[in-house]
Amino acid sequence: MALKSIKNIIFDMGGVLLNINRVRCVDEFKKLGIHNANETVSAYTNSGIFHEIEAGTVTPETFYDKLRDIAGSHISNELLCNAWLSMIEDVPQHRLNLLAELQPRFNLYLLSNTNAIHYPAFDQQFIHPNGHIGLNQFFKHQFLSHQLHLSKPDPKIYEIVLSVAGISADETLFIDDGIKNIETAKALGFKTLHIEHSDEVAEKIISVLV
Repeated sequence: MALKSIKNIIFDMGGVLLNINRVRCVDEFKKLGIHNANETVSAYTNSGIFHEIEAGTVTPETFYDKLRDIAGSHISNELLCNAWLSMIEDVPQHRLNLLAELQPRFNLYLLSNTNAIHYPAFDQQFIHPNGHIGLNQFFKHQFLSHQLHLSKPDPKIYEIVLSVAGISADETLFIDDGIKNIETAKALGFKTLHIEHSDEVAEKIISVLV
């Protein structure tokens, strides 16, 4: 059923717009001696030091120091950074095309659990032939966990989005691949779209908006 009342669309990043590879990231950390990465690195809500970097409560340098403590050995910042960045794959061109097509019709926003290390890396993925370069060119506002010191599915981060953007939940479509994030948004009155596989993003969005 088409959602005729939608004026705004809030996108998640990883698993929706950006392809991510959690397994590869965990494997890279295990190679460095960080063997609990499988329990703490999540596609949706991280825990431990990985949650702290996404909540913006530690700096990248402290993040690396704590990872060295976990590994029990000296590992360079570069190796630790590369392991963390190995989660990031790409933003396919057809998803950039979709954003460019939606932009004239809807107010587009980004709400992402991310961090100061990942953000610059995936921002570089948003380059489009029609002149859009970087996330700022696609979204009216970006709401990032490490800047807000909150993360999904905490209801407070959704409330901040509504307040700062000056929008109503009932006129907003929230798109995410995390079911807990979807459930919170739905409880707050958002229209929601759960993405189970990132390759279905365009098809699902078009099906509810056309």
